[in-house]
Amino acid sequence: MTPMKAALERIATRGQNWVSNAPLNLINAVVHPTALTDLEYGTHPRQRLDLYLNPRASGTVMYLHGGYWDSGDKRDYPFMADALLSMGFNAAIVNYRLAPPAVFPDFVTDAALAVRWLSENLERLTGQDASLSCWVTPPERTSRRCCAPRMIIWHGSGRLEV
Repeated sequence: MTPMKAALERIATRGQNWVSNAPLNLINAVVHPTALTDLEYGTHPRQRLDLYLNPRASGTVMYLHGGYWDSGDKRDYPFMADALLSMGFNAAIVNYRLAPPAVFPDFVTDAALAVRWLSENLERLTGQDASLSCWVTPPERTSRRCCAPRMIIWHGSGRLEV
């Protein structure tokens, strides 16, 4: 199967709202990062993350997708993981509870839980130290479906007090 045919097949079988996610679907159809998927950082079904591993990583970036806290899914962002892997990082793409029914500060709590879980489990999962950075997609970028993060909200190394 040619790469183009494989990409089109992946697009056709996405199963999500393809029209509204068309730009993401097109990008994701041509990247192929593999991940440890649906790792549970909490008890709620949305408290899951996918961890993409780079054997030569200099650290891990935790990416929180945009969506005004009421939309989005980690499955829409393998292209972000692919970009981070190519820059020499592991990538953790995180889901969190969405509104409604979640309310502030549930989303922030979920992000903190994910940071804590990663800080406690990265060394075991990656064989590397627990150096971790967190990125978010600014809402104005998400609304235009331009998903390059421009803001690091936290950066550090080693154990965290969350």
